[in-house]
Amino acid sequence: MAGKRCIRYGIRFSFELHFERGEASEVPTPERGKDEGYLSAIKGARVLLVEDHEPSREVVRSLLTRRGLVVTSAGNGLEALTALDSPGADFDVVITDMQMPEMDGYETARAIRSRFRYRKLPIIAMTAHAMAGEREKCLAAGMDDYLSKPLDIRRLLGLLERWIVPRGRKESVMTQEKAAGAPKKSATSGELPDRLPGIDIPTALERLDGDRELFRRILLGFRAERVEIVDEIVTHLNSGNLARAANLLHSLRGVAGNLSASRLVMVIQALEGAIRDGSEAVFPALAQELEEAMAQVREGLDQLG
Repeated sequence: MAGKRCIRYGIRFSFELHFERGEASEVPTPERGKDEGYLSAIKGARVLLVEDHEPSREVVRSLLTRRGLVVTSAGNGLEALTALDSPGADFDVVITDMQMPEMDGYETARAIRSRFRYRKLPIIAMTAHAMAGEREKCLAAGMDDYLSKPLDIRRLLGLLERWIVPRGRKESVMTQEKAAGAPKKSATSGELPDRLPGIDIPTALERLDGDRELFRRILLGFRAERVEIVDEIVTHLNSGNLARAANLLHSLRGVAGNLSASRLVMVIQALEGAIRDGSEAVFPALAQELEEAMAQVREGLDQLG
C-alpha cells in the first residue's frame, strides 16, 4: 500500500531444553481422545489455578474439570496464598500465571516455598513470555515446570500427570464437578463457523481438544470484554506511558494466542520488541498495523451473531 511502511518481524525459532531429574523436562503428551486412561490415576486431584484473566481461568478450569480434576481458582498470588492457608486446604498442584496484579507468579512461588508444608507442592508456571531465560527464571523462583501460552491442553495434561502424585481418591466425577462448579452451558445460541477472518479456528480447536462450544464462549467473551483494548494501547503509546502499554500488550498477546489470531499476535510481538528497544520511530506504523489486525479479528467476531 502506497505511503505505508513495511514491517519486518524476523524469524521465529523453536527449540527444546532437556534437564536432569528434578528439573523441568520433556513430558509425554496424551493423544487426542485417549487422555481418559492417561489421567485416570490422578482423577480427583485438587488443582489451585492462579490466573488474573477470568476468561483464561474459565478455559483451563473447564478443560480440567471435564477430566475429573477439582479446580479452585484464584485471581492473583494473594488470593492463592489465602486459599493455601485456609483450613482443610489440600492441593496436589498449583498452576500459576506469571504476570498478575497484587502478587505475580514469581512472588507467589517464593511465598509458597517459604511455607514448610508446601516445600514439595508441585508448581507449574504459565506465561506468554517466550524470551530466552524465562524457563530458568521460573525454575529459580521455585517452580517445578513451565508451560508457555497459548494453552496446549495435551501438554498441560502431560505436565499434570508427571507432577501430581496419585492419592487413590475415590470421589466420583460428579462429586468432583460439583465441588469445582460444573461448567456452565453457553447462554447464547448459534454454532461456531468453520472459518472466521483473523482467527485460525483449526489451530485453536487443536489446543482445546476439539471443544467447539468452549472456543465459541472464549470468542464471545473476548468480544464483550477486550475488543477496545487496542484503543487503550495506542492512547498510552501516544502519551508516552510505555509501561502501561507494554502491560496491556502482554495481556492481549495471551488472549490473542488462545484465539489463534496469528496476525494480531505477530504485530503485538513486534510492538513489544519496539518498546523494549526504545524504537519509538516505528510506533506509529506498528500502532496502525495493530489497529488493522484487531479490526480483522473484530470482523470475525461480528460473524458469531
